Amino acid sequence: FVVLGDARLTLHRAPDAAFDLIILDAYSSDATPMHLITLDAVRLYLAKLAPGGALLFNISNRHLALEPVLGAIARAAGLAARTREDNRISDAERVTGKVESQWLLMARREEDLGALRSDPLWRAPAAPADLRPWTDDFASLLAAFRWRGRL
Repeated sequence: FVVLGDARLTLHRAPDAAFDLIILDAYSSDATPMHLITLDAVRLYLAKLAPGGALLFNISNRHLALEPVLGAIARAAGLAARTREDNRISDAERVTGKVESQWLLMARREEDLGALRSDPLWRAPAAPADLRPWTDDFASLLAAFRWRGRL
């Protein structure tokens, strides 16, 4: 099941507990759809997720550091989470189109993360304790912006 268009609108119409895995891959462009990366959005995704299911976010982005954002959301929602930076790309992989990426996995319980719980390539996301989770009513791009050089 692939969602084209606004994922929140489409998922809202889907039956609850219908998916074992929801992959969210909408964050790599220069125009990040912030409404897809809020606590409210994650709560919707969880409603559509079957027991034992997981949410997998491709959080690769040149301009925004999304790991802390999603880490704060996971903490606020009481979810288990792990992240992985897949940045060791061989020449053979690069020829096939593979590029560096960062992934973040969320689930209701640690057990739902399966073998990734103890995989050293997957670690708990770094999110400052005082970082406020993004919601439909609050998001701070400045806090997530990757500052390079001077203004």
